[in-house]
Formats: sequence, structure tokens, C-alpha cells
Amino acid sequence: MATKRRSTKKRQLLAHKGTISRWEVHVFSHGAWGRNYEERVGRAGINARGDFEGALNGITSFDILLVRRPLKELQADDRVGWVLSVKTEISGIVDLTEDEFDVALALATLGRPVHLHMAFDQPRYGSGAIRSFSISTDPME
Repeated sequence: MATKRRSTKKRQLLAHKGTISRWEVHVFSHGAWGRNYEERVGRAGINARGDFEGALNGITSFDILLVRRPLKELQADDRVGWVLSVKTEISGIVDLTEDEFDVALALATLGRPVHLHMAFDQPRYGSGAIRSFSISTDPME
């Protein structure tokens, strides 16, 4: 019996520029105890919140979680993150290398406007791959 072939049609790539107006930095650490937690676990993240210049389905606000991941895990990946939801705001997660995360943390503490540029696949059922992500103190062309 022949198997049905999946469509290889690529989704449309969307590019949006915006300004980050609020940062939230958080750290989580859990010590080792018992059978379920055999080793210490720790995570750090930065929430970048703001507004895009143009709307996506009538939504301009965004909340992007920036997380640190080892470079070895990220080298072969064709995406930098995921758009997780497009409901009341565009929510997503971006994986950064340790060096990139340190720069993002420095930008979060500057107290200056930070501009964002993000390109991602047209969301399908509310999610899509983020293909590129950049933040800078200079407005992007």
C-alpha cells in the first residue's frame, strides 16, 4: 500500500520590527533531593515585552522569553526559537548561546530603548518557527 506524501510547501516568512519597553529577568534553581530530583537544576531567562510596528492578525504586542542554551545544542538547528501563541499577544521563546544571553542581559540593564527585529514562519494553529532574531540599541532598517 502506498503511503500518502506530506506536502513540502514552505510557509510564508514574516518579518517584524518593534521596540522592547519592559524587561523581566528571572532565575530558577532547584536542589537535588529524593528520587525525582537526583541533581541540581537551574535556569535563567529574560522576558522581553513590547510592541511591533505592524500588526499580525490585529495584534502588535509581544512577549518573548530569551533562554540560555549550550552552543553544542544549537549549532545544527535551522531555527532560533518558536512562536508559541498568537492570541492576545505574540508569545514566543528564543534560544540564545551563552554569549548572546549575556549581551541580552546587558541590554536589559541599560535603561535605553532596545529595538527588536524578528523573522518567523506564518503561524499555523498559533505557532511557527522563528528563523532570525536580533536586538540592538540602534533602530534597525
